[in-house]
Amino acid sequence: MGSHANIAIGRRHGAVIPQIDSTMESLGEELLREILVKLPTRDLARCCCVSRLWRIVVQEPSFRKLHAMAAHVISGPTETLAVTEIRGMRIRLEAVVLNVSSEKTMCRITDLAGGYSPSNACNGFLCFAANVEEWPVHVCNPVTGDKMKIAPPPEMKDARSRMYAMGFSASTHQYKLFRLSFHDSSGHYLDVYTLGGHDGWRRNPHLLPCAARYNCEFPPPVLIDGKLYVLTEPPKYNQASDKVIVIDVASEAHCIYHLPEEFTGAVIAAMHAFNMSGQLCIAMRLAGDRWLRFWVMPLPPFGNWELRYTFDMDVEDDGGQDKTGGAWFDAGDRVLCYRVQDHLYMYDTSNNKHEAGGGGSMKMQWDQKIPLPAVPPHERQRWSVYGGYRPSLVSPRLAFASNAPQQTDEQERFEQALMHTLGCKKASRSKKQLSTNVGPADPNDDERAAKRIREPTG
Repeated sequence: MGSHANIAIGRRHGAVIPQIDSTMESLGEELLREILVKLPTRDLARCCCVSRLWRIVVQEPSFRKLHAMAAHVISGPTETLAVTEIRGMRIRLEAVVLNVSSEKTMCRITDLAGGYSPSNACNGFLCFAANVEEWPVHVCNPVTGDKMKIAPPPEMKDARSRMYAMGFSASTHQYKLFRLSFHDSSGHYLDVYTLGGHDGWRRNPHLLPCAARYNCEFPPPVLIDGKLYVLTEPPKYNQASDKVIVIDVASEAHCIYHLPEEFTGAVIAAMHAFNMSGQLCIAMRLAGDRWLRFWVMPLPPFGNWELRYTFDMDVEDDGGQDKTGGAWFDAGDRVLCYRVQDHLYMYDTSNNKHEAGGGGSMKMQWDQKIPLPAVPPHERQRWSVYGGYRPSLVSPRLAFASNAPQQTDEQERFEQALMHTLGCKKASRSKKQLSTNVGPADPNDDERAAKRIREPTG
C-alpha cells in the first residue's frame, strides 16, 4: 500500500467506516503549523531543508505573515544591521546589508538611486528614503530581499528638508511610516501613513515644535517599545542637539524631551543615539575633549538622565574621525560597541565593573580595541549600523497588502506592457494565427515567476 493510499479503519454490520487519510494529513499540517509558528526566524528558515511538506508550509505567504506577528518575533531581542553604501561614479546606490549578530551577508540592493540611504530598521524591515521632494520610500526585508515602494504625501513648496522613519506598535499591531518635513516659514509638519491601512497619508494636526536632522553626522531615528526618538536640529553648526522629539507610534502624539544640560551650546566632536536594553542611550564627545560619555534616558514617567559610562578615547581633536563612526549595543552578548573610523572599541557591560567606582562618573577603559578592515581605495564607500532589527520572513508586499499608494513609474509601465505584448505575439505565432488584438496574459506566468523568487536564507 502506497503512502497516499486510502486507509479503511474497519467494518461494522457490513458498513465501511469513512476513510480518513486526507483528514489526518490535514490535521498533521495544522499541528505542524502550530509548532513551526513558535520557532525563531532563523530556525524556521532552516526547516525548509527538512522535507518537502515543511518547505511548503514555511513558504506559504499566510503562514509567514502569521509568524511575523507572533509575540516572540515582534517583542524578541533586537539585532544590529550594518549597511555599506557605495556611490562614486555610479548613478545608483549599491547597498549591502550585513547582520552583525549572525555575521552573515543578508542581501545586496542595487536598484535605488544614489540619493537614497537607510532611514531606520523596524522589526523585520529596513526603510530606505531620500531627502528629495516626491521621491518614494522603499521598505525592504533584508532576509528575502523583497521591497515595497510607497509614494510620498503631498508636500508644501517651501519645505527645505524632510526625513522618514518607520515605527511599530505592539499594542495595535500596526506599522506606520512617518515623514517629518521642515519649513523655514510655515512650521514643521508630521505626516503619517498606516501600512496596510486604507486611509493613505494624513497630516498630524499638531505642528512639530522644532526641526530635526539626520545625515552622516547625526544618528537615525531610534525605535524603542513603540516610540520613535529623533534628535532635534542643533541651534548652530557643530553644536550638540539639546532636545529629542518623542513620537508615540500608536497615538501619533509627539512631545519634546530635553537632553542633559551638558549638551546645551556644546561644540561636539561626535553624537550617536541607540537602544540600550530598552532605553535611549546617547553617546557624546565634546570637541577637544578625550572623554566619551554615554547618557541613558530614564523610563516614563521621565526623570533625570543617567550618566552610565565614561571612556577615555585617548584623543583630543574636533571629532572629524568620530563623525564617520557609530555606537550600538549587542543585546545578546551585552557588549557596548563604538566605532571610530578604522577601529572598533568594545566593552562587556555584564561585568558591571563601573559600579564599584561610582557609576558613570568613573573613567573607564575599553576591554578591546579591534582594527577594522580597510575600505577598498577605489570605492567611495561608507557604512553605518542600525539597531532595532528582528528577523522575519514575511514580504512587505504581503505584510502591508491593501490599497497602498505604490508608485509605478513610466519605465515600469513600459516594461510590463512590452513583455505582455511580446509574450502574446509569441503565443499567436505558435498557433499560426494572425490577430491585431492583444490577448490576455498566460495564467501560468505568475506561477512560473513565483518559482523564481529568491529562496530565504538564515
